Amino acid sequence: MLVKTLMSMTTLAACTVGMLASSPALAGSENEAAAEARQVMERVMKRYRDAPTLSDSVRIAADGDEMMLRMRFDKKNERISLDVPGWQVYQIESSVYVLTDAVPEKYLEKELGDSLHSTLIELFGMDPNLPFQFAARQGGELDAVINALGLNILQMPRLTGMTETQHEDRTYHRLKLEGLGGEMTVDVDRDHVVHRARIELESPVGDDKIIATLDYDPVFAETLDEAVSFDPSGREKVASAEELAPPAPQMVEAGSPAPDFSFQTLDGETISLEDLRGSVVVLDFWATWCGPCIQAMPMVDALAKWAEENDQPVKVYAVNIWESERDFDRRKEQIKNFWSQRDYERLKTLLDPEDAGAEAYGLSSIPATIVIRPDGVIHKVHIGYTPRLKELLEEAAKEAMDAAG
Repeated sequence: MLVKTLMSMTTLAACTVGMLASSPALAGSENEAAAEARQVMERVMKRYRDAPTLSDSVRIAADGDEMMLRMRFDKKNERISLDVPGWQVYQIESSVYVLTDAVPEKYLEKELGDSLHSTLIELFGMDPNLPFQFAARQGGELDAVINALGLNILQMPRLTGMTETQHEDRTYHRLKLEGLGGEMTVDVDRDHVVHRARIELESPVGDDKIIATLDYDPVFAETLDEAVSFDPSGREKVASAEELAPPAPQMVEAGSPAPDFSFQTLDGETISLEDLRGSVVVLDFWATWCGPCIQAMPMVDALAKWAEENDQPVKVYAVNIWESERDFDRRKEQIKNFWSQRDYERLKTLLDPEDAGAEAYGLSSIPATIVIRPDGVIHKVHIGYTPRLKELLEEAAKEAMDAAG
């Protein structure tokens, strides 16, 4: 669903937020610089709200992963479009249309409520965390615009101050914000246009920080270069978000044959299940944006270390899936960069750029760890993260060895 795509980046912060959610609310009196920053944001809100049309995009990059959001607003004709990877949303006067690449033959239509934002909440049952441009255009409260700046990557942001900065011979206001588990800067030019932002979060694992950058490309004009439109021809109209969902994959079960695979390591070596016959195989499916996956990875590495140091016939691999980058070479470089920043001692990762393994094993969530017996039969399927993961996987690996005789 739309929320899943928009939230793919926000899971980078999920564990941090969970640890801090019970902390007292961020406090502190509003200083002069913070008050000036609010004044700048008020002008930003007015600039975006009053423009006849606005086309904007935001490129979000974090930890080697990247995604692009595109949006267009036409005030006179009451039209809005939002394009995120795999999803398109249109507001055409008093109607809202939602499409997904996963089920291209269908579309969802709903009457517009108080706003596009509220209509999407009603459709999907949770906040889609729309970019700040939507809050500004609908003329909401300033705090709603400020909150939307963080795209829910930084939760509960509040303005704390402002400085000046230079970039390519231009001077910008640099607004400073703090939120749960991190901080953020937003660069605003003298015309009250947002150009870039940077979010820095405390990592839920280790001392490394998680950095997200947001680059905007706004165009204000009297008319749009291309009108916002939607043609339903050739598509089936549905009445609920559930009807837009593709058929749920059938998850593999213990006792069933493990689907074969053939993936590359970061060194270019090809690994297939057939090559690993005679050994217990542990596959840990993960993605760079998945906070619980990153939490689990050191324990999977510990399992690989245990197997090697104790001369156990157990092969352990992480399998990278569900990234937004589809080009193999660029994907490989992103994962290499991600992997180089970790201190995994034994664990190797395999690349599944087409998500073939995820489909074959019927995955609908990650982390997912599959333990396969030496004869190619699935012994155990573990979904999610637990502090006991290494212990549970070691136990399952020993059972799988015994089952093989």
